Amino acid sequence: EAKPEILARWLNGRTYDGIVVVGDSPGDIELKRVAGGKSYLYSHHGIPFRDCNGCNPDHRIRDLREVLREI
Repeated sequence: EAKPEILARWLNGRTYDGIVVVGDSPGDIELKRVAGGKSYLYSHHGIPFRDCNGCNPDHRIRDLREVLREI
């Protein structure tokens, strides 16, 4: 089973004030289409960001602490 289907099943019937999607791959960022919210594409310093091919993350970060601004 693919990540989007697993996430959709898990979110079914639940509500949240906000959702933050964090990942290092286009597939991770695509989960925003299922969950909504904001997305952060992560890459270590010195390593290029993966090509997202239109996945359009809200933010590109190199420090995971930047996600803390969402909580």
